[in-house]
Amino acid sequence: MPSKSVPFFRRWNRPTDHEVELTDPDAALAAADRTADAGDHRGAITILTEANRLSRDRRLDRRLVDARSAAFEHTEFSREQPTLPETEDLFPGVLIPEITPDELSVTTLRSAITHHGSLIVRGLVDVDRVVQLRDDIDNAIACFDNQAEDGPHEDRPDLDGYFHSFARDQESNRQRIRNGGSILTINSPATLFDLTETFHETGMDQLAQDYFGEPPLLLGRKMTLRRIRKKGNTGGWHQDGAFMGEGIRSLNL
Repeated sequence: MPSKSVPFFRRWNRPTDHEVELTDPDAALAAADRTADAGDHRGAITILTEANRLSRDRRLDRRLVDARSAAFEHTEFSREQPTLPETEDLFPGVLIPEITPDELSVTTLRSAITHHGSLIVRGLVDVDRVVQLRDDIDNAIACFDNQAEDGPHEDRPDLDGYFHSFARDQESNRQRIRNGGSILTINSPATLFDLTETFHETGMDQLAQDYFGEPPLLLGRKMTLRRIRKKGNTGGWHQDGAFMGEGIRSLNL
């Protein structure tokens, strides 16, 4: 039994009732495995996330990637799309609407996307988090290059956890993607954790759920970390996701 001064995670009325000392990564990993083995993959994600917030550990980063993938594979999704309300244009005469974080809601988001295709929210992510995500991208690309067959293979413990090939993806050509200045986010467990935490801290995870009318999903084979020269060719940006097939609804954040 942990002391009252030690943060712990308690699950009630589940096949694996237990208390987990969240400051102990080994205990969190073991508890997440037990929880997943009992079929509660979302519970495993919760344990790993809470533990990683308290005591950052690269093993937790990597395990979270697998836990998220397993949760997707074991979830049954409805084939019927939710019926969403029609939204009036709240920004008439504006090319690209701009609002403050306090003005951001599912209504303003849906209105802007429906009638203008995009929405700018100045100051949504604070400067420290932006710097962290920028450094994550640099570190992820540097880690990939350091592991490449023809790379320098330097001793860079500071890059630990920034690139780890997602084993279930047997189709993506990682070197071709890297040659284009990018790597898939799912191959950078540390960055993926920081990114999902950014979505959580800004409320974008809940906002996306409200926008779609159902839980949103991250597309592992499309979510990409890019480093582009100031005047480089981005290839263009798109919002609708039509290239992925009919009936696809997407939201670029």
